[in-house]
Amino acid sequence: MNLYVIGPQHIDRAWQEGAHLLGEATKFAPDECTPSQLKLRLALGHMTLLCIRDDEPAAWLAVSFQQLSNMRVLHIHAIYAPGKTSDDAFLLVEQYARQEGASAIQGACSEAVARLWQRRFGFSETYRIMRKPLWTAAEATAT
Repeated sequence: MNLYVIGPQHIDRAWQEGAHLLGEATKFAPDECTPSQLKLRLALGHMTLLCIRDDEPAAWLAVSFQQLSNMRVLHIHAIYAPGKTSDDAFLLVEQYARQEGASAIQGACSEAVARLWQRRFGFSETYRIMRKPLWTAAEATAT
């Protein structure tokens, strides 16, 4: 099993090979990012596409590094790895993060994924992100 960093110039090909499945992750926050917007952010280099694979892709991740006041973190924006998030696969992500100078990995996720990450990979909850819309798209177009 290997981890590959897919450059922005190769996003179209990776999308055809299975990275489009990351679109499933955008369903949890559809107002935030659509699959096509995620692809565009990857193609523009705003995020990095990672692929974990053996003979064929086992997992896709859209990540970015964030420099916080006291640490550099690898932030997982989207992940698609149904039933394939093995300890070895996540170890590859950890090694990549360390190699790029990160001291932590974080990601916004559902409660089910949070439980998995906590139980299997040693994550802990830092905080919860709560959101209250201030206007709807319909209101914005009516003004």
